[in-house]
Amino acid sequence: MISKLKEKKGMVLVLAILIIAAILGAAALFSNVVIREIQQSRLIDQSMQAYYFAESGAERALYQVRRREAVIDCDSITSGSVCETNGHCSSDDVFCINQDEGGLEVSGSWQVAADNEQETSVNLKKGESFQIDLFSPYQEADTAESSIDAIEVSRDDSLLLYGEFTNLTNILGITSKFDCASQPPVFKDYLISDEFIIRNLDDQDIIESCSYAFRLTFLPGPGESNELFTIKVYDRYIEQLKIPSRLIVDSSAEFGQSWQQIRVKTPIRPPLAGLYDFVLFSEQEIRKVQYLLDNN
Repeated sequence: MISKLKEKKGMVLVLAILIIAAILGAAALFSNVVIREIQQSRLIDQSMQAYYFAESGAERALYQVRRREAVIDCDSITSGSVCETNGHCSSDDVFCINQDEGGLEVSGSWQVAADNEQETSVNLKKGESFQIDLFSPYQEADTAESSIDAIEVSRDDSLLLYGEFTNLTNILGITSKFDCASQPPVFKDYLISDEFIIRNLDDQDIIESCSYAFRLTFLPGPGESNELFTIKVYDRYIEQLKIPSRLIVDSSAEFGQSWQQIRVKTPIRPPLAGLYDFVLFSEQEIRKVQYLLDNN
């Protein structure tokens, strides 16, 4: 009888230990879930903070570009010139994109990097147009600084395209030692379906030392209602060039354990007003996208 009582007491003890272990295990599992949720919430908050820091850096660069027509490389203006912390080139009265680290009055910062766009793409509907400058805003009139001698438009052969080159050097009356002034203010023509690289329109050559604005129009006709066009520029040796009038601005920021990067593609300055369609003001759309997200 005594032996059976001892056995029962032993089983109760084992059962109690198992129940306690199960409760502790459930508590540990629940605590781990709660801790992970708290960590995830903190990472989301840090990710938002990092995004806003990156956006602040991009907005600062856009302000410098659009309001001040800033350059990305002061050395391209004067050899040895650098971009100072005040946003000016050291050897010129020219604004520049300050690519050094910046921050706000909290624990966070951003880093901005800018470069000329290698090519640009635009999705046009029938009857719509797209204009792109083929020069640098700081290109000097008596130098062949742009080096652009040809432009390539990648598209479907069956599409009806119309191209216009506006000779800004002529229209604005800029004195140049090159032959820019002898070219017509505007020359235009249909883009032949097999003419992917354009060197001239209306038998007029593109002079690499002149400043041009190129306008591409998707004419109504059979086929798709909209199409993606890609524009590239080349020098006289058919070496692809970066488009000097267009920028890619990358702004990255780190906050806590989160890192964000924003990429902005934009022209250095809006197209000049009054050249087309009697517009008083025209500005190309800024495309800003969240480029990369990485939470550690």
